[in-house]
Amino acid sequence: MPDSGTPKFTEQDIAIDGVSLHVTLAGDTNAPGLLLLHGMPNSSRMFKPIIPTLAASCRVVAPDLPGYGASDVIRTRHVRAFR
Repeated sequence: MPDSGTPKFTEQDIAIDGVSLHVTLAGDTNAPGLLLLHGMPNSSRMFKPIIPTLAASCRVVAPDLPGYGASDVIRTRHVRAFR
């Protein structure tokens, strides 16, 4: 099947200090970056319909914030207490 020319996206999990953060990536790694942050109670899935269009001109990074989507919940041992 021929390539449709539509930018593809990939999903990966990144471990940061023992916490898994799920990230959707798309577009040329040399293009200007565009960080898509979802609100509560959503996840990066809300951006799936527009990621291919944005990826035509940007490097798109759409993480699931901790505790949402496919990212881990941050346990209290990872959160510093504010005093």
